[in-house]
Amino acid sequence: MQEGYEVTAVTAGFITVAKLWMRPIGGIGAGFLGDKFGKENVLALAMSISALGLLMMIFFPQLNTVYGLLAIVLLIGVMTYAVRGLYWSILDNCNIPLHVTGLAIGIISLIAYTPDIFLPQIYSLIAAHYEGITVYNLYFGYIAIIGFVGVLTVLKLRNMTKRKKVLA
Repeated sequence: MQEGYEVTAVTAGFITVAKLWMRPIGGIGAGFLGDKFGKENVLALAMSISALGLLMMIFFPQLNTVYGLLAIVLLIGVMTYAVRGLYWSILDNCNIPLHVTGLAIGIISLIAYTPDIFLPQIYSLIAAHYEGITVYNLYFGYIAIIGFVGVLTVLKLRNMTKRKKVLA
């Protein structure tokens, strides 16, 4: 961190609260941009920026500033809430029959929230085999890679729904 500067619990608390304030900015902003530029496009962009932010966390120790950490965390926060604000809206283009929409949302939720179940175990596994900053680098790198897989998935869905519209 900055010369003579130590990250305190108060600083960590401030960063956490500031990230929570990114919810309305990310959600509303992404909704507005999704209507203007296409939901899948904005979703893919938000996921890409979020994954890049996670990769930036790997290089954070070299930034050596609490302001850099704040900027990266807020960027990831805005993008995370942008993704959360958009991901259900892409179902509109999938032509899912109304009588199975609840089932579709349930299955999608199971798949989409599975990382929340396994991330603590993955972190524990990494921490059991590595030490220090390497643990965080591998963890953030893993999440970033999964984020890029999500981007590819969204782009594939976009292409499939575009093709379906052309054929209809």
